[in-house]
Amino acid sequence: MYLFKMKKWLLVSLLFIVLLAPAFAQAIVVDTEPVKNQIAYDETARFRIIITNNQDMTDKFLFASTPSQLGSGTLWRFIPQTVTIISDGSEDVILDITPPKDIRVGTYDIDITTYSATDPKIRGTGIVRLQIIKEFPHLEANIGMPGELYPGTLPVNIIVENDGVETQGNITAVFESDLFGAYDLEIGTLKAGESRLVFNQDITIPTATEVGKYDAKVVFYKNGEYVVETKKDITILGKGDLAISQDIDKGVLTTKYKVTITNVGNAQSDEQWSTVMHCMKRFLISSSKEPTVDVDPGKTATFIWPIVLAPGESTVINYQISYAPVLALIIAILFMIYVFAWYFRKEFTLTKQAQTKKGHLEVKLIIKNNTSEIQHDVIVEDKVPTPLKLVKEFGTQAPTAIKKEAGAVKMIWKFRHFGPFEERILTYGLKSSLGIVGLIILPAAVLKAKVDKTLKRFYSNTFTIKGRISVKEKEESE
Repeated sequence: MYLFKMKKWLLVSLLFIVLLAPAFAQAIVVDTEPVKNQIAYDETARFRIIITNNQDMTDKFLFASTPSQLGSGTLWRFIPQTVTIISDGSEDVILDITPPKDIRVGTYDIDITTYSATDPKIRGTGIVRLQIIKEFPHLEANIGMPGELYPGTLPVNIIVENDGVETQGNITAVFESDLFGAYDLEIGTLKAGESRLVFNQDITIPTATEVGKYDAKVVFYKNGEYVVETKKDITILGKGDLAISQDIDKGVLTTKYKVTITNVGNAQSDEQWSTVMHCMKRFLISSSKEPTVDVDPGKTATFIWPIVLAPGESTVINYQISYAPVLALIIAILFMIYVFAWYFRKEFTLTKQAQTKKGHLEVKLIIKNNTSEIQHDVIVEDKVPTPLKLVKEFGTQAPTAIKKEAGAVKMIWKFRHFGPFEERILTYGLKSSLGIVGLIILPAAVLKAKVDKTLKRFYSNTFTIKGRISVKEKEESE
């Protein structure tokens, strides 16, 4: 019973489909035939499109396609652009397709749509198959340099690659930018899928390059004709860069330094310039611009000048190390010593010496004029104390007078003139009538002279005698 019901429903469904089939028949049928479907990248393909109108009326039809699936830049055209077809009639339309230049070798299916001008919902579709058998060179470059950088010298490398399926020969390239000019790259032949390092060296971007956005690119050529290019965006950042030159002028006591500093960068500099020297020299330096000084006691002193310059601006630091103040100080000290010595000097010096000679004691008086002038009316006096007696052995000059007074013998020498820095020696002898054991002190001699109209006295040293003195003969004093 169940099987009977199933067969009944199947029979009814089949009858329903047969009766309604004409109502669901496709109103527009689109067939395609290739006229030229195998092309190179720079050729145009052609197809014949056959449109059949299954409607029970004459209708006008338009065409659409999706060649963009080949890539941007695809060109396509229907000839004619519209067609009118009678009921149950057919018409041919030509479709030309020019692929984009960078299309790759391969097979591509493209949808074709035909729709009614009176009712766009009535449409039919077909497919055309395009074969690309030769492609344009697919060359790429990897530019190895930062996207953001400061001007200066930096290493750059370039790797080129053949990303296509065909070997490419006779390839050259140019690596260029407004930042650094151009470099020629000789590549030659690149096999399919091959990568190669073709550039690896330092390039210099001028330090004064303005801040902003630039690009660097590798432009490929095949047989001398432009093929393609790879670009890299570069942002130049701002940086102050100081160029420093120094002139040195060495003198006897002074060394002068002239430091010229120029900002050759592309942004304001906010830096400093410094020089290091022995810490003691900080007292000898003078500068046109006031520096700050960092002292390491006993070792070094670092002089630091702040440098704030706009791009292209210059400044000059003049400083010098001079020993002239030291020399001036030494001269001043010596002058003060001289003045002090001159003011407190002794115009005369008088020195007493004694030694044993031929059984008696010989006494020397050494007189010196310490001035640069002639001194007049100079008197020298010395005494022989008791129990000593005078021996009249006077050497170069005898006393002008010899007197007895207060238990002593007084000798007087008078000189009318005493020349500048002149030195004279007076001698006389001493004996004792008694044997003396112990010490005998000879009194200081005195020199009298008018110096600058003032009477001055100059005394010698005293002199101490040790030991025993015997009497050899008896003499009288005058």
